[in-house]
Amino acid sequence: MPLRASLEALGNVGVGALVVAAMLALTAFARSAVRRVASALFSPVIAMGAMPLTIYTLHLVVLGLAVREENGVVTDDSWPLLIGLVVGSSVFAWLWRRYLGRGPLERMLRWASGRGRDLAAPAATSPGTADSRAERS
Repeated sequence: MPLRASLEALGNVGVGALVVAAMLALTAFARSAVRRVASALFSPVIAMGAMPLTIYTLHLVVLGLAVREENGVVTDDSWPLLIGLVVGSSVFAWLWRRYLGRGPLERMLRWASGRGRDLAAPAATSPGTADSRAERS
């Protein structure tokens, strides 16, 4: 059985890669009007893809809060929960990205890593360097 599961997983990855490659090829050769329509249509999905850390974290929080006991079994699965997560995530991500840009947890991670600081600021020159002497003359 482990071999079968591994082959199924490999097949699923292959099919997924094929679908992504086909979609990329279609969008690369599509007319600009088709690309504009597709971009507008898929903008919620694009927004969710731009803030995965925030969306996944929110999903974990909601799933953690949704745990309940049903017929003596602890569960967190239900169709309304799934639909709520998909629709809620899409709307949240689309609105956040449209009006505020980068996702909140992505912003915090960028700031914590130091990439959010202004790295392009000019370094102060010390008094004895060639740059400071050229500025004085």
